[in-house]
Amino acid sequence: MKLIIHGTDLESSRNFYFLQKQKLKNPVILSGEGLVFAEFFKYAQNQSIFDEETSMILENLFSKNKTGSMDVKKIAEFIDDAKNLNIILWEQVELSKTTLSLIKSSQINLFSYPKKLFIFLDQIRPNNQDALIKLYHELRQTQEAEMIFFMLVRQFRLFLSSVENKTEQIDEIKKMAPWQISKLSRQVRFFNKDELLKAYNRLYDMEYGQKTGKSDISLDASIDFFLGGL
Repeated sequence: MKLIIHGTDLESSRNFYFLQKQKLKNPVILSGEGLVFAEFFKYAQNQSIFDEETSMILENLFSKNKTGSMDVKKIAEFIDDAKNLNIILWEQVELSKTTLSLIKSSQINLFSYPKKLFIFLDQIRPNNQDALIKLYHELRQTQEAEMIFFMLVRQFRLFLSSVENKTEQIDEIKKMAPWQISKLSRQVRFFNKDELLKAYNRLYDMEYGQKTGKSDISLDASIDFFLGGL
């Protein structure tokens, strides 16, 4: 079994990952960040001495290393060619087709958020309450309020970071493709910084109220009010 699990829907991705992980016999679990081929090969060889089949798990091999890394390419080639290898590669992002093609012998499992979620996030701006609330209620037919709230918080965190100096921007901004940064920059122009801070603080208060039980209304209703107040 050679399995790649990836995608932006981390909750579903992790649940599937943990389920598949239970099927492996005493797997070696390695973090992919900074992993070199010699280290990977050592673990792969050591286990094969004691077991007929090697069981391994690699977490974030591709997403935590530079594109084109020779060590990553050698590890991927080894995995692709290996015959008696049971391995799960779990990635916290959605991988490109080019990256996935490095291990042609693997089974691919993609867990992604619905496209409507990103349409909803792209519509966030002042005086667009009707469209936002409509999209939110459509999303709620298939998605939990907690997940949508998480993405709302993330979006406003990106907004705030994008208006800072480049040296003060969060890593998530720095890792974005140029077209993503350009798109975010156009959207954030609808707000001034005070409006962004006010919205972000409201989201913080909503989260605090839900976690402490001090909120008198559900998270679902709180999001409705938040969108209506933009």
